[in-house]
Amino acid sequence: MKSDRQLRFEVAWACRILAMEGHNDLTLGHVSARAADGQTVYIKRLGLGLDEVMAKDIIPIDFDGQPLSSTGSVHLEFPLHTEVYKLKPEVGAVIHTHPLHSIAWGLSSEPLKMLHHDSTLFYNGLPRFTDISGLITTADQGYAVAQALGNSLAILLRHHGILVVGKDVPWAVLTALTLEHVIKLQLLSERLGDVPNEISAEEAQILQLQKFQDAFIDDYWNYLVRRARRAGSDVT
Repeated sequence: MKSDRQLRFEVAWACRILAMEGHNDLTLGHVSARAADGQTVYIKRLGLGLDEVMAKDIIPIDFDGQPLSSTGSVHLEFPLHTEVYKLKPEVGAVIHTHPLHSIAWGLSSEPLKMLHHDSTLFYNGLPRFTDISGLITTADQGYAVAQALGNSLAILLRHHGILVVGKDVPWAVLTALTLEHVIKLQLLSERLGDVPNEISAEEAQILQLQKFQDAFIDDYWNYLVRRARRAGSDVT
C-alpha cells in the first residue's frame, strides 16, 4: 500500500502530466486517489489549473465530500470520484478532465473501433453517459455515471468531458492519455476517407495483454514524470 504522502505526490504529478498532454481547462478537471484505509480520497483542491498543482494542493475528503483538513475547498463534482469508489472497490484512482478530441467524440454516437494497438485498451467498450448534460454534483448523479461506466476503463460524458478509472494513479493517467490518443487517431483516419479494417476481437485481446502490462507501468509513469520535469514542472 502507498502512503498518504506518496498518493499526494502521485496525484499532483498526474495533474501536471495531464496538463502537459492537453487536458488543461482553466481551473477545471480533477484527479483523485483512494487512500490505504479505503474510505479517504485524496483529490486536487478547487481553484487551481492542472498545470499549477503542487503536492500540498491535494486534499483528503471522505465519501460524502467533507474535507478532512483545512487546506482547501472541494470541487463541486467530487461525486464523480466518491460514487465510483463506493461502487467499485477495485478502483484506486479517478480522473475527470475536458480533453478536446474526446469531448468532440462524445458528441457523436460513433463507436470506438479497434484501429490501433492502443485502441485495445478499451476492448471492453467506451460507453457514453447521456442522462444529463450538466455538472455531476449529487450522489445520485455520480452513482448513475459509475453504473454507466460498467466494466469499462473510461466513459464519455456527453457535452462535458471524460471520466477515467484505474487500479492506481499511474494506470489512470496512462488510460486517460491513451483514450485521447486513440480518438485522435480514429478521427484522423476517418478524415482521410479510408478507415482501415479493425483489429479482430481475438487479436485485440492478445494485444491488450501484451502492451498494457503491470510490468511496464512503472517505466511508463517514470518517463512521464521525467518529461514533466524537463518541461519545468515541480510539485514540491
